[in-house]
Amino acid sequence: MKKYLLLSLLCAASANLMAQGIPSDSKWYDGWNNYVASNWDGGSTLMQVIAEGEKLEFVLVPVDGEKDCFILEKSPDADAVLSYPVGLVVKRVRGDGLEVLCLHDGNDRLVGVMANTRMPARVVSALNMNTRLKGSYKVDSTGDSVVIDDGVGLFNGRKVYFKIDYFNDMANGVLKIDSGSPLEGSWEFVPTLSGFKVYPGSFGQNATFQRTGEPFILVDADPGSGRFEFASKILVDNACLKSYKKSTLRLMRNEILARHGYVFEDEDLNEYFRKQPWYKPAQSNDGIELSFIEKLNVKLIENAESDPEHDTYVDE
Repeated sequence: MKKYLLLSLLCAASANLMAQGIPSDSKWYDGWNNYVASNWDGGSTLMQVIAEGEKLEFVLVPVDGEKDCFILEKSPDADAVLSYPVGLVVKRVRGDGLEVLCLHDGNDRLVGVMANTRMPARVVSALNMNTRLKGSYKVDSTGDSVVIDDGVGLFNGRKVYFKIDYFNDMANGVLKIDSGSPLEGSWEFVPTLSGFKVYPGSFGQNATFQRTGEPFILVDADPGSGRFEFASKILVDNACLKSYKKSTLRLMRNEILARHGYVFEDEDLNEYFRKQPWYKPAQSNDGIELSFIEKLNVKLIENAESDPEHDTYVDE
């Protein structure tokens, strides 16, 4: 019964299979790449992209009798790289002005989301990075103030212009700051619970960033907004989540709930959020409703937290 109910939630029944097809030439961003959809045999959809010189692709096969529900299968191209495991249940859903493909594993966990977009992957990646960087900070060791806001910042009130660096059209966390600034050079911003570790560095022969010194620490200086306000505004795809330790992800996930006044039973969460000036606990959790983006983010973060190897690859 449980499996039946879960499948029913994933796939709304419909006999019109032709109406459910994913439009050819539509683009779907998963945090790393823009996959381009094209018609395939039997009403299936081929999803493919060229990344780092390799062809990444898979096929979405419609579930018979279900609308906007697919099973992910391998493409017949023997030279193509399968970028997701076969057998995932993929559901096309809409909300908050977004259209997304939700990838669920055999345990009904949301393991990935691909958002329909007309923008190049580079643009989407930059917009998401800007949203995560945006805020007011101070340098922990000196007290210098730093403000970051959509390509223009302030260092102790002085304007700083920066450009986002990319690797294979994905923002890689490195900002190039113009000459004449006190922060002139290239800096890698590694997100933490309290702000960012900022490493100086340069680019080697393969255009890869190499750290050249110890970081300085940027601490969030605006306690009125919350550290993870962005998690209620943009999809925190897997490319973003891999930057945070599981302990930080737990706080990020629960901050989404806290913004709606959620009252926590866990003593540590209750203590943490009651110290936040923006947190206004509700009388009860009844009636608390998350937005479409927030619901997706909570599930994506939960999946990242469930990975026992997650912290192995994190540099927070």
